[in-house]
Amino acid sequence: MDKSLLEKLINNAVDTGADYCDLFYEDTYIKKIILNDSKIDKIENTFIKGLGIRLVDNDKVYYTDTNDLEINNLECIINELKSNINKPKINNKINLNTIINENYEIKKSNNSITYDFKKEYLKNIDNIVRKYDDRIIQVNAIFSEYDQVATIANSKEKYVNTNRSLTRLVVILIASDGINKVNSHYVKGSNNGYEFLDNIDIEKEINILCESTINKLSAKPAPSGTLPVIVGGGFGVLIHEAVGHSLEATTVAKKIGVLSNKIGQKVAADIVTVVDDGKINNSWGSILIDDEGNYPNKNICIENGILKGYLVDEVNGIKMNTNPTGSGRRENYHYITTSRMTNTNLLVGKSTVDEMIKSIEYGLYAKVMGGGSVDPITGDFNFSVEDAYIIKNGKLDHMVKGASLIGNTLDVMNNIEMICNDFDSATGYCGSESGFVPVTCGQPTIKISSILVGGSSND
Repeated sequence: MDKSLLEKLINNAVDTGADYCDLFYEDTYIKKIILNDSKIDKIENTFIKGLGIRLVDNDKVYYTDTNDLEINNLECIINELKSNINKPKINNKINLNTIINENYEIKKSNNSITYDFKKEYLKNIDNIVRKYDDRIIQVNAIFSEYDQVATIANSKEKYVNTNRSLTRLVVILIASDGINKVNSHYVKGSNNGYEFLDNIDIEKEINILCESTINKLSAKPAPSGTLPVIVGGGFGVLIHEAVGHSLEATTVAKKIGVLSNKIGQKVAADIVTVVDDGKINNSWGSILIDDEGNYPNKNICIENGILKGYLVDEVNGIKMNTNPTGSGRRENYHYITTSRMTNTNLLVGKSTVDEMIKSIEYGLYAKVMGGGSVDPITGDFNFSVEDAYIIKNGKLDHMVKGASLIGNTLDVMNNIEMICNDFDSATGYCGSESGFVPVTCGQPTIKISSILVGGSSND
């Protein structure tokens, strides 16, 4: 949007003495190409264009959004917002002097890759699956594309122009043996265009997915009870959910979270270091600049078990009297910005998976985690397990199904006793007050000495 218009709107908004004002404009195009049962079943197109306006006075936040970008409408909205603030009028002129342009250089942009290429790529995935085993009865393969142009302006005199591009492949398989029905999924994505496919051996990855899906058909019910558990590397839901959300200023600023007021205190085992880094090149959760015009940081949240810092957005930073960490994010202009994760990772250790398995007489190997939820106030969580195996006498035994991990953030983080050197990560969308944002969560394989396993077997 025009700089002079945004400057005029901000000056109008803060002339009552408000503490802060920001404007977020976006023009976004989202596309999905969906293959179902060997054919392109649907192409979805979504267009999002509008402006979010926020005004902050002390601990009160006033927000609205609109897709009517006529100046008269915008001025009416500003006047309505600032009518909530009863302070003497001031004449402190704000000039948008800090001009920032941050744009990705994309080698294979979403709109430069032909529809025929995308269609044939998805059909090839379907062909690979169909050749593997006829017990796989359904194949869904999806390309999702996200392209955004955004402008951010605020009363700290920042004027930011940026572009964002995300590309993602999702494959979902459903298998049945006539009695049992199971599913598995494969997800890869990147914060750029279709160049992320260059590093994927798709035939190898899909065959691994098929094998996992078929193996689940013969899985036995998981046991229940308090057990030592190995959690596989890759989808770091444990770190993301149990730890990450408790680090966000959304909760911390209210001083009610499980990790609130614990800076400098021991909150995890000595071998645990957790980093949220929004600057990792092309990572799905990375950002060139956040939705408040602040650069992302490599935020060391927990170092050797000690809590070092939180993830802070601009407004919660005012409440906490601390600087923002480049963590202000939102799904789109309909949502108010708040503190969110980007790429949240548990750093590697020195152990091996074999050493972990050999150290357990009876336990569970949660090789692939599913989704989960956590209460950031209490730290209590519950996560499902996609692929799991029983460990007996230091060796992998049979595959099990229906397992879940139940626990508390502080307990489980202090019960991590081994960390492997096999770091991997996975992409996803995380939901919170500011909607769903792309995040990466990663971890090596870890061994937890004791955690409650939910299951249906008495084995």
